Amino acid sequence: MKWILSCFVMALSGISFAGGFTNVINTEDPNFIPQAHETNTFFATYYVGENYLPALTSQESEDSKTNRECLPAKDFPEGNWGERECGVQMSLRVAKSVFTNGEPIDTTVLVRNVTNEFFFFMPGNPVKPGLPVSYIVFDELGQSVVSKPDYHGLVLGGHPAVIAPGAQRKYLECVNDSYDLTNGNYLLQAMIYLPEGKPLNENTIIKSAKVPIEIK
Repeated sequence: MKWILSCFVMALSGISFAGGFTNVINTEDPNFIPQAHETNTFFATYYVGENYLPALTSQESEDSKTNRECLPAKDFPEGNWGERECGVQMSLRVAKSVFTNGEPIDTTVLVRNVTNEFFFFMPGNPVKPGLPVSYIVFDELGQSVVSKPDYHGLVLGGHPAVIAPGAQRKYLECVNDSYDLTNGNYLLQAMIYLPEGKPLNENTIIKSAKVPIEIK
């Protein structure tokens, strides 16, 4: 797998993407080119679906120019962005803040590559194997809520997802697939695991900001 990914990146080196996104020119000195979060006026979003295609279409790039979720994080605070870690930033949005008991809690997650290099990450959701997003849920006391018995958080496997420089992927998921939440106040947080070959610890898990919801 590592050999395949290395060849894959080498083959794509120097390709220009719609919207002006390009691979890093000098990989030996990543500081030579300003990072995407410092220069981009928008971050093109891949259409929801295929994880493995690295190139953005011209239509994806064009649609992103008028979509608020494609703005830099500072200009889209309602995205509930987490801190930039290892060149990646995550956003978590919930359809609304108050739900009735048993109502679907639908979320929108963005995984943004704020660098000038390709980014790979491993799928980590055992409930929907094609999608990489997992959740942590905290109760009113700040304690982690126990997930469903068949949900184990970050479980690695499958093909790596790929994000082009200065682009982002969107995932639409329902928290109810992973947790049975009853009446109360909660904090939701989305997370992904970094690329293959890195140890699984706090330094290799990227998280969104925590988002409050109420169920009554």
